Amino acid sequence: MVTDLIKIPCVRNIVFRDHLQSYPESILNVTLHNVIVSLKQSDGDLKELWIFYTNMDGFQAKFPMKNEFRSQLPTSPSLSSKYTITLRLKTLATCHFDIPVLDEAIKLAESLDALIARTDESTCDVTGLFPFYFPRDFEVIQDGWTAFSVESEFSRLQAISDEWRITDLNKNFAVCETYSERLVVPKSISDDQLKRSAEFRSHGRFPVLCYLHKSSKSCIIRCAQPLVGSSVRRCKEDEALVNSMLIQRHKKGWILDTRNPNIVKVAQSKGGGCEPEQHYALWKRLHRHLDRHSVLQESFVKFIDACIDQSEKDRWLSKLENSNWLLYVKEALTVACIVAQTIDREETSVLVHGNDGWDTTLLVTSLAQVLLHPDCRTITGFEALIEREWIQAGHPFRTRCTRAAFGKSSRGYESPLFTLFLDCTWQILWRSLYLRFYENQIPQQEAWDEYLIIKEKELQLRSYVNKLRQELLELERKCTEKNSNMIKMEKNSVTTT
Repeated sequence: MVTDLIKIPCVRNIVFRDHLQSYPESILNVTLHNVIVSLKQSDGDLKELWIFYTNMDGFQAKFPMKNEFRSQLPTSPSLSSKYTITLRLKTLATCHFDIPVLDEAIKLAESLDALIARTDESTCDVTGLFPFYFPRDFEVIQDGWTAFSVESEFSRLQAISDEWRITDLNKNFAVCETYSERLVVPKSISDDQLKRSAEFRSHGRFPVLCYLHKSSKSCIIRCAQPLVGSSVRRCKEDEALVNSMLIQRHKKGWILDTRNPNIVKVAQSKGGGCEPEQHYALWKRLHRHLDRHSVLQESFVKFIDACIDQSEKDRWLSKLENSNWLLYVKEALTVACIVAQTIDREETSVLVHGNDGWDTTLLVTSLAQVLLHPDCRTITGFEALIEREWIQAGHPFRTRCTRAAFGKSSRGYESPLFTLFLDCTWQILWRSLYLRFYENQIPQQEAWDEYLIIKEKELQLRSYVNKLRQELLELERKCTEKNSNMIKMEKNSVTTT
C-alpha cells in the first residue's frame, strides 16, 4: 500500500523557517502528494503552505537516525532540543523544519525519503500523480487544452502564404510519438512522402514548419538527424521535403547543426549523421555546438552554488566565472541570433537539428522566434511559443527536470535546457528594455509585455514542479481517443485559468 510510506501523518509544534522569517507553533501534515504546513500568523490565523514532493530536490536530516541516514549526520549528536530537517527545493529555495521530538523527526524523514523516491521512479504510473486527484473547483475562463491549437496558428500562416497545409498523418501518434497529432507541412508534399521522410529521421521526427517570417516568407524548420550512417544512405522523399521549404530557390538555405563535426562523425558511425552536401545541394551546412545533459547540468549546479555563496565578492565572482553558465547563455543567444539574422536579413530558410531534435534544437528555434516575432514577447504569445516549441514538440521534461541544482543525478538525463531558455529570454528582455528606455531604439509596439517577468518566474517553477502537461500528453499517447478525451475533460492544463 502506498499509504504505508507515510510513517507519521501529522507533526505539531514545529518551527518553520525560510529565508524571510520563522513561524513557531506550526503544524505539518503529510499526504501522498505533498506536505501541508499550517503557519501561525502574527494575528493568530493559520496560513497553508503546500510543498509537493515533485518540488523537493533533496533533504538533510541533522539528528541521529537509522540505516542510510547515518551518513548525513555530524560526528557528534545534537544537544539541542530541536531536530532540524532541511528541504532543498527545485525552485532553488530552502526551508527548515525544527521538530521538538526525535522520534517524530525520524518518522518524518523516513516518510519524506520514501515519498520523494516514489515521484522519481521512471516506472511511476502517471495516473497516480497529483493532477488526477486535484478537483476542478473553480470556474474555467480559458481552457489550456484548447487555448493554443494548430488551427489558430495555421490561420495566421495562411495570411502570409498559401503554400502550407495541416496534415493528420500523425493521428494517434502513428508516425512519431514525440510530435503532436497535427503538423504544418508544405502543400506540395504528400503524406506518403512524409512517411518516408520520417523513416529516414531519428525517432521519426521529420522536418516540420515551426515559424514563417511575414516579410520574407522564409521559415524555420526543425527535425532530428538523418539516419545516413556509414553507407551514406539517402532518401529522395526527405530531400524533396526539405527543398520544398526553401521558398526562394535562387538563395541557398542553411542547415544549422547544434553539434560539432566530431560528434557528427561519431553519430554517423552509429547510424546517424548529417545531410550529405551532394544530396542537399540547395543547402549550406553550419555547425554551432551547444552542450547538453551532464555538462550543462554540472554548470547549472556550480552556478547556483555561486549564487547562494555568502563569501566575499572576489570569491563569488570567481565561482560564477568557473561555472561557465553565462558562457552557455551567450552561446545559445549567439546561435539564435544567427538564425534570426538569416531569416530576416538574408531572407532565406534555416533548418535546425541536433541528435534527436528535442533538446538544443528547441532551444534555438524558440529563442529565434522570441527575437523575430513580437507576439512571442507577450504573455499569451510566450505561452503559445512554449506550448508549440517545447511541450507539443516533445521536449522530455520528465527526465530533464527530475533533478535541479541540489539533488544528485540518478540516471544522467537531467539537463536545465528549459531553464537556459528562460535565462536567455530574460537577457533579451532586459536588453530590450534598456534600448527602449535609455537609448529609445525600440518602437513602443515592439515592447515586451510588462508582466512577462513575473510569468517567467512562474514558468521556471512549473518546469520542475508540475511537468503535468507533458505527463498528461505522454498518457494521452498511450490511451485510446475516447480515454484521452476524458483526460482532457477531467484534468486541468497548466495554462488553464
